[in-house]
Amino acid sequence: MQKALVAKEAIVVGGAPGVSYLDVVGRTVDSTGDTSFRREDSNVESVLPMWVGDFELVGGPERLVVTDLDPFGRPYQRARLLILSSGEPIGMMTVDVSNAEIDVDAVAAEARDAFGPELAALSVAAGSGREPVTLSEISAGSPPAVSIVIGTRNRPEHVVACLGRLCKQDYPSVFEIIVVENGIVNDATEKAVRLHYGTDERVRYMAESRPGLSRARNIGLAAARYPIAAFLSDDILVEPNWLLSLARGFGRDEKVKAVTGFCPPAYLDTPEQLMFEGLMSWGTRQGFKPELYGATSSSDPLHPYRPGKFANGSNMAFDTAVFRSAGGFDEKLGPGTRCRGGEDLDAPIRLLIDGHKIAFEPAAVGWHADRYDDRPFHQHMYTYGLGLTAFLTKHLMESQTRSVMLRRIPHGLKSLATVSDATDDLLNDAFPIGRKNSLCHLWGRVAGPGTYVRARITSSD
Repeated sequence: MQKALVAKEAIVVGGAPGVSYLDVVGRTVDSTGDTSFRREDSNVESVLPMWVGDFELVGGPERLVVTDLDPFGRPYQRARLLILSSGEPIGMMTVDVSNAEIDVDAVAAEARDAFGPELAALSVAAGSGREPVTLSEISAGSPPAVSIVIGTRNRPEHVVACLGRLCKQDYPSVFEIIVVENGIVNDATEKAVRLHYGTDERVRYMAESRPGLSRARNIGLAAARYPIAAFLSDDILVEPNWLLSLARGFGRDEKVKAVTGFCPPAYLDTPEQLMFEGLMSWGTRQGFKPELYGATSSSDPLHPYRPGKFANGSNMAFDTAVFRSAGGFDEKLGPGTRCRGGEDLDAPIRLLIDGHKIAFEPAAVGWHADRYDDRPFHQHMYTYGLGLTAFLTKHLMESQTRSVMLRRIPHGLKSLATVSDATDDLLNDAFPIGRKNSLCHLWGRVAGPGTYVRARITSSD
């Protein structure tokens, strides 16, 4: 079957670069069939495919031309834009692309009208004298040194793209990047890292024969030299102020021991990418306002077991010493294990229950560039369900979390049923292959408890 490989790019004329064009990672999609699936919901309100980027209101572009074509060789007709004000995300907009150009004046006017309260809040915060406030103030200070860990397995093109963005960070303190590859199939990733970054003393490559993303991350955690340990998926492309934003999160409260960033989708070209964003809402679910979370900081009866607001394993950072003492990531959970996921939910919730706080920093933007072409999408859906209930089973079995978990079971069962119905409705109503996906998601949730128990027994042998 014919495949098309495409890269994001745009021409920005005048002002500061207004769109973060995702110019390194291509993606392959079928060049046959029609991708004009229509979705009408709060997260994606467009006809696919859509060009994706960001738009800066302060010193933004005078002109914006979308030069690349969609995966089927056609001009993009719509774009999904992350709206920024001085680097601070304030919302998402879907706009028209006409004759390969976005009307920047119209976008700016509409954004100022739509996000007036958010812009006013930023203005008030900037004049309040509270510390820390702006990213420029963080940059002028002495933020903590950071160790960045990227866990990967046989995806050299993703790693090279991820490293390309990280090495361009605007950060006044030192940082290091540790690439940990495990379950190695060949030496392609090591060769790619050494070819492109072999002379950069900030970049280290480590290999581990045993599979498991949690194991890879824990190897990186053990090797980290600096007070903050940040963890990225290999398909995340960060913005230049990503590290500054993480540092600001740690400065918001002395009890903050973890910071999570924002992961909007880098591509909205295929039905799979649309389904993922519709279901997971990576581009909107956490909102656009910085938040602090403690074990009892929410009136939600499920808190902290509704982690969508503060758990993002693809883009998160921890106080290195605290996270080491907490045991790091659970190696029975996560990609590459029986349970396939759940490690990114488990780790931050354990910190909250131990009395620490988590900060959400929307300005710590990491574009999620996964193509979902590594396996059929129904297998992704099975994985999400499996990891969720595997992690919940762990928290029922362990004494440190059991009592907190038990008090939330009635609310949790009701919430799980609601989420299940909403997921099924979305998949079945919007996509012809929806029922298969929803059944796989359900089966994953059913299989999760037994899978975790088997993983626990096996690890103790």
